[in-house]
Amino acid sequence: MNMEKPSLRKIIDANKETLESARNKTSRSSDRKHKYPVTDSGIDAHNYEYFPEKGGMVDYVKQKLVMLSENEKFRILDYGCGENCTLRELKNQLGNQSDKVELLGASAGDPRKHEDEVNDKEKGIGFLDLKSPSTELAKSNEEKYDLIISIMTFMHLPDPLRVIKQLYSALAIGGEMRIDWKITSTLIVDKDGHNYYTIAEKLLKLLTDQGIEIETFKNGMIIRKKDDKPLKLPVEYADVAEYNESGDWNVFYKLKD
Repeated sequence: MNMEKPSLRKIIDANKETLESARNKTSRSSDRKHKYPVTDSGIDAHNYEYFPEKGGMVDYVKQKLVMLSENEKFRILDYGCGENCTLRELKNQLGNQSDKVELLGASAGDPRKHEDEVNDKEKGIGFLDLKSPSTELAKSNEEKYDLIISIMTFMHLPDPLRVIKQLYSALAIGGEMRIDWKITSTLIVDKDGHNYYTIAEKLLKLLTDQGIEIETFKNGMIIRKKDDKPLKLPVEYADVAEYNESGDWNVFYKLKD
């Protein structure tokens, strides 16, 4: 007798308690405690969480600039930049070294005040509206980024693994991504649809199995790109993303055969 295989939607509805238990393993943004006072730009918080090295984000970038040849630029993308505060503050703190960086913020819509938009143009800080259907993060190798940061963004994405692949593709060889991958409600379901894993449990293995160099910190990871091989994630988007009470997305993926 042929039995219809239950849809992932039905499996999810029948396993509410299991899903809630799995999601409770994931660090949430409400658990984050800042060691340092957060300025209007928030760059202090970003320093210690995303750049655990001594000296934080600014010193990290300065060390990279020292290694550049005379005409080279260090290209930085802030994915989910909001009002572009982080890049604006970074530009200010770099002082006379700021002409060695190219900065681009990307966000869904442009929430910047008019004066900040004018200020960004004057300082050469770019902005990319992700809502535009023609948006491309990197159209050529020359436009790829040496550093990509994504701060407090992934919980707001209905398809975060697709974005990770896009960002990795836009990363230059030798470059780094620093992303907040743990603080999401993303779950990965096994092939039969019965066992659920948090993104924190599965994503590391999916990446390290491909030989990708990874370093983790409290709520995120550093992904280093050492060659031009494309990133492959053997999952399929389940198309059952839900907006939850916290204002984040519950996202489901299924492992491919």
